[in-house]
Amino acid sequence: MTMQVGMVGKDGIVLVSDQLAWAKPNDSSFAHKHLGIGVTSYFGPSKLMLSSDGKIAVACAHDLRQATALVEAIFQRLTQEYWNSPKEKLKEITLDTLRSQKWRGASCLIVLSEPLSLYLLQCGQDEQCDVGMIGLYAFAGDSCNPATFWAHRYFLTMPPNDRTVRELLPLAAQVVVDAGRLNSGTVGGLEALYCDGSGMHVLTYEQNGELVEAAEKRGLQIREMILAPPAFLVSSELSVPQPTTDAPSSPPPSQE
Repeated sequence: MTMQVGMVGKDGIVLVSDQLAWAKPNDSSFAHKHLGIGVTSYFGPSKLMLSSDGKIAVACAHDLRQATALVEAIFQRLTQEYWNSPKEKLKEITLDTLRSQKWRGASCLIVLSEPLSLYLLQCGQDEQCDVGMIGLYAFAGDSCNPATFWAHRYFLTMPPNDRTVRELLPLAAQVVVDAGRLNSGTVGGLEALYCDGSGMHVLTYEQNGELVEAAEKRGLQIREMILAPPAFLVSSELSVPQPTTDAPSSPPPSQE
């Protein structure tokens, strides 16, 4: 599982991912059969992959090993002649990769720099592949995580002219950081990139750290605001309603 966010702004596209990966030994492996070793989690290789020419960026979710093989095939076969209308070619590449191995499914967010565009690719174990162009925002991985609320709440209410890379990076980072708070077993860490008219820009370790720190700080500020008591509770004590004097009294005990 992972958490990835892609957002389309007026001046570029933002792609943010967590970094936590997991691995499971093969069922026939010595580690699995004799040592009882199951799923392990670790901060492994980047889930954001960039083509050698810097023109395509892909965020990989679900089975990272299979997704990596798929991304490598995309980099090799999705040549520039397909970039204006890449959906059918992406499906072809995916299905060819799917049939070459025991498939467990994958999900990818794909950014093309020419023309600047964002696509969501999803494929499952039933050999079905869906590719869609994203006009606003999309998630890959733990897409039902409650932290997606931040995107639902604030992206659409943001005026289109304010949807810049500078504004969208903190919003996407908030989704990923809080997703890790809510599902820390499978989501953690953060890495980001963005693409604008000048090309792809991969954020440094320090810049990613600043995004995380700012998101954590906003979380504390939101907590303080939500838990702050309203003015009527601060200015005076709560008045406890008293029973009215004309309330009916208990009936007298019956006499025998």
